[in-house]
Amino acid sequence: MPKIGLLKDQTFMRGIQLLGLLGVLLSSCVPSKKVNLFQDIAEVDAFPQDSVLSQYANLPEPLTLTEGDIISVKVGSLTPSEYDFVKEYTERLGVFGQLIERQRTIQIGGGGQQGGGAGSPSENPQFQQLFGFQLGNGGVIELPYIGEIPLEGKTLTEASGIIRDSLRSQFKSPIVRVEFLSFDFSIVGEIARPGRYTTYTTELTVMDALLMAGSFTEFSDRERVKLVRTRNGEQEVYYLNLLDESILGSANYYLQPGDMLVVQQLNAKATRLYALPNTSFLIGLVSSGLTLWLLIDRLRE
Repeated sequence: MPKIGLLKDQTFMRGIQLLGLLGVLLSSCVPSKKVNLFQDIAEVDAFPQDSVLSQYANLPEPLTLTEGDIISVKVGSLTPSEYDFVKEYTERLGVFGQLIERQRTIQIGGGGQQGGGAGSPSENPQFQQLFGFQLGNGGVIELPYIGEIPLEGKTLTEASGIIRDSLRSQFKSPIVRVEFLSFDFSIVGEIARPGRYTTYTTELTVMDALLMAGSFTEFSDRERVKLVRTRNGEQEVYYLNLLDESILGSANYYLQPGDMLVVQQLNAKATRLYALPNTSFLIGLVSSGLTLWLLIDRLRE
């Protein structure tokens, strides 16, 4: 009888160990609903194949220039006889002159490209200034022959028009193209490659930015991605739910220069890294203690 009772106690202890380990393992798992992006509440099987399931307005907020922004100004003319003059003016702007000087420096020194590029972290912000101009106090840019031109709060299209009108006294039918060179953003937290990045597109989505940073990890919280934005000297904080398909129609789905994305981690990561090893140790310790206590209790009988 004592042996039978001891066997029952051992079976009971093994059951406790298995249940404890099973509970910890389940708590460390990440369900698919926490991983699949842009989920739709409706059943996909209810729609015919190749049909449009949903539509969202895609209206990014136009970028406006402000003090500290870096832009490139490219000038052209439709009149062939004025081509040399246009080229000389463009070189005075520094777009080609500084680029040629930089290439000469690289060839002499044997150095590689520095600074931020599309899809790489920006290491040297001064690199951007080799290709354009930084707006000074009050968003003012100073151009040769023309002088100071205020561009604060203007879109790239509006800035091109203002500079074009200012050049009409120098050129016949001038063509001006203004491009944005200082679109920097940061991604930190539970992401493959956190860091500061630079892009040269003016329409950057949250998913574009995340892909540049290597996308999510297994334990990224896709339901509460924090967006920190500086506007008029104040910090604004938004939460983006990338598990919800309707985020595609949100105004904050498009980033602004200087934005920061904070990707938080799921609780399952802490459970797997810390709770699982500690719990396994504690279960083993407790079960060993209980087994010893039961053995002593049986021997007393």
